[in-house]
Amino acid sequence: MVPEGYWWISMSRSSMMAGKLVLSVVTSLLLVGTGIAQTTLDPVSVATAGTFATQSRGDDVIGLNPANLGYEDNPRFQLSYGLLPLIPFPAFQLSNDAISPSWFNRQFLNRGLLDAKAVDKLLAVFPKQGWGINPQVQMQLIGISFGSYAVSIAPEIQGGITIPKPLLQLVFDGIRFNKPVDLSAFRSEAQAVIPVTFAYGYELDFASLNYYVKRSYLGMGIKVLGGAAYAKTGNVRGEIVSTPSSFSVAGEGELKSAVGGVGLAFDVGLATDVSDHIKANIALNNLLGFIHWSGANAYQAEFKFAADITAQQLEEISDYSEAQQDSMMESFMQIDTVYSISGFTTAYPAYLLVGFQVEQPVRGVNFYVNYRQSFRTSYDSRTTPRLSLAVDLNSKRRLLLRTGFAIGGAEKFQWGVGFGLRFTHYRLDLGFSQTRGMFNYARGFALSLEQKIIF
Repeated sequence: MVPEGYWWISMSRSSMMAGKLVLSVVTSLLLVGTGIAQTTLDPVSVATAGTFATQSRGDDVIGLNPANLGYEDNPRFQLSYGLLPLIPFPAFQLSNDAISPSWFNRQFLNRGLLDAKAVDKLLAVFPKQGWGINPQVQMQLIGISFGSYAVSIAPEIQGGITIPKPLLQLVFDGIRFNKPVDLSAFRSEAQAVIPVTFAYGYELDFASLNYYVKRSYLGMGIKVLGGAAYAKTGNVRGEIVSTPSSFSVAGEGELKSAVGGVGLAFDVGLATDVSDHIKANIALNNLLGFIHWSGANAYQAEFKFAADITAQQLEEISDYSEAQQDSMMESFMQIDTVYSISGFTTAYPAYLLVGFQVEQPVRGVNFYVNYRQSFRTSYDSRTTPRLSLAVDLNSKRRLLLRTGFAIGGAEKFQWGVGFGLRFTHYRLDLGFSQTRGMFNYARGFALSLEQKIIF
């Protein structure tokens, strides 16, 4: 028996159409605000849950610690790439703040229609402010190092989406008559950047410093940031209203966007050999990082979405072909006005990395510890400190196994595992990790692969 006062989306074809209509509006908003979405990843960092500050060499030091380029064990020449040079393997991480495979299995597999109590329990997992989703991808076009120098080109996009909780309640619980579903908590932002990074490291020869450590190295990097695109939705206002005879969606919002920007960021790092088996380093990455978006291609747009359909129309629409339904739903979203705005600047977030390494306290095993501190809260970072630990096994052989875990930061918890294959002039690294849980209880995962030619 269906409770009075509700439309249950799963109960009829017309109600299914209403559900598709809502999904269309949401999808349109996502495409407006987040048609691009990425961030920086690397297979060793993924496999070790971000514990890669001290052991990085060659162009891998970029974004970690350029001082490591001063070590003598850097390759004379190294070429890093994904599938092929200039043909990347898209490294990606997808995370959210609510659902996991285990949650999905419990709620939807081998279950019939959910009753009101089950729906309340299902919705309790989502934060009050809405469902946050963070897709991230990196594409290593090419990385080259030669001795103490390195250069890298690795496009990245960073972004985030928040879907209002009332909208999730509509999907799972149906629409209550004459009770509007508020859409104002919707948020989205994305920034696509192509960093071209140059880095250099060298050994310091300070007698006063060498009194405390065996050797020390200083490194610097400069990142020329090519802004590809930026988009952010704001002031989204809207609601979904249902009556016994009609279904309506109406709202509006703003989109700030730009294409073509330029910026700079700086890296500086210090690395030391405390003893023959202990290394320590510290680095500040993306100092003064910014991207200025030119006013020549910067716009503010006001968009609207609206639909008002009677129950009879819903019944008729359900007989349309899928192509007709999709065409009609696309018409519900429109750009109202677009006007040029002056140039503006966005941040390229800075962070501190501190790392320690203990070489082979147990034969064939190295231990690593990293501390990371971001200086601002954004879609992919938090000012909450992040501590990570990792080990690698059989470091002197062809097969290198890695694993690590981290607590804190935007991920709250992360664990990773991976391997590296080492040959005389070729290396392959693969990393996999999960965030905010483990196995079926994780709320995100990452995958990364990289190849290297070394001389």
